[in-house]
Amino acid sequence: MYTIDDVHHYNDLLLAEVDRICKKHDIAYYMDSGTLIGAVRHNGNIPWDDDVDITMKRADYEKFIDVCKAGELADGYELVLPKDYGENHFFDFIPHVAFTKSTIKPDNDEMKFYNGKQNHMLLDIFVLDEISPSPLAQKWKVLRLQFLYMLSWAHRYKIDYSEYSAAQRVIVAIMSHVGKLFKQSSIEKRFTKIAMNDNGKGYDKLFSAYYPFDQIHFIYDRSWFDNAVRLPFDEYEFDAPQGYDNVLRTMFGSYMELPPEDKRVAEHYDVTSEYFTIME
Repeated sequence: MYTIDDVHHYNDLLLAEVDRICKKHDIAYYMDSGTLIGAVRHNGNIPWDDDVDITMKRADYEKFIDVCKAGELADGYELVLPKDYGENHFFDFIPHVAFTKSTIKPDNDEMKFYNGKQNHMLLDIFVLDEISPSPLAQKWKVLRLQFLYMLSWAHRYKIDYSEYSAAQRVIVAIMSHVGKLFKQSSIEKRFTKIAMNDNGKGYDKLFSAYYPFDQIHFIYDRSWFDNAVRLPFDEYEFDAPQGYDNVLRTMFGSYMELPPEDKRVAEHYDVTSEYFTIME
């Protein structure tokens, strides 16, 4: 029987492998989201958190992809990109590094739909791009990206309508039908083009189009990511943005406060399931 401590151990190894590659090839990365909270608030994993997240600026991300495709990842790790799910198969726009010695779900039709790429422990990579400092331009960009995200729902294995209000369900249903008129590869190409269209303009703001649908609107100062600082993380040290306090306050508000006890639960993996296994 596995425990959350086992998940933390292997998530640490995922982070350590990414850290190794990035240090070897002079690639900047930063802990992000719950992983960054864990480093700052707990000096390691949040006790109930079960995944790991990092950010990279676009140029560093592209270099990381090239290095991984050249075979740098150690045995047991695999780069997973959205296109790897198959033609017209969509889960999300997030690139991952997968720990392929893990299995988290039964080998059912849904896992086969995604070519088995969603059946491993995953490290999420959120790519940072420039964005205009104009609030109006920011809103227009975010709206276009969210529109394309909704079109992509047409290419998911299934849509969990229980996640949405009655009004939202109508919108989701309409958009998921409209999305069938377009190939997912075309939607993704347009999504990436919009995400990147402010790069090179010298703007002092950054954002990530690869965050979950309701978090794309987070806007950061570029200066928060000018340098990295090493923070303790369980038995390791990993990189955080120098402005990590500002990043976390933008994402979570009073992030040092613990959530209510009923919210302190793992969201991604059921370690008590008979299907959750690690091949040593």
